[in-house]
Amino acid sequence: MSRRRWQLSVLAGLLAVGVGGAVWWSQRPSDEEIALHFLNRCGEEDYAKARSLLKSNPRIVRHRIGLYDGTLLHAVALFFSSTKPPEMLLAFGADLNARDALGQTPLRCALEAGNEPVARFLLARGAILGPAATRPTTQQVLDQLRRKHPDVKVTTGPAQ
Repeated sequence: MSRRRWQLSVLAGLLAVGVGGAVWWSQRPSDEEIALHFLNRCGEEDYAKARSLLKSNPRIVRHRIGLYDGTLLHAVALFFSSTKPPEMLLAFGADLNARDALGQTPLRCALEAGNEPVARFLLARGAILGPAATRPTTQQVLDQLRRKHPDVKVTTGPAQ
């Protein structure tokens, strides 16, 4: 299995946690769950279901996910070499030059990930590079985790 395929399978597995089966259909899923389900469908190259999720939930193209509050376009720029996911997101109104919490654009994310097909696709659509992000310090990462997950105790030492 190639390294990229392995990364995608791990990502799909991680994103699928809590988004399947009874949880998915028994209650109205959150935008976060729908966004992660979209990424999972793209990881499995099930673009028809991914498009269906966007069609029934167009607001998720603006939903922020992850530690650095990136959009779905940031996520696909980092993890998917196919241009189908970003093409779908742009068709549903995704912001081509959205900035994450580090100030990075999806194009910058694609380039830093070495994702040439998506970087070329974004450039052809008029994406801007934007400034390089300054990497956060450990303390900044911990502060961000504490803000996003106030119910979880985040420490730098061994578990007590």
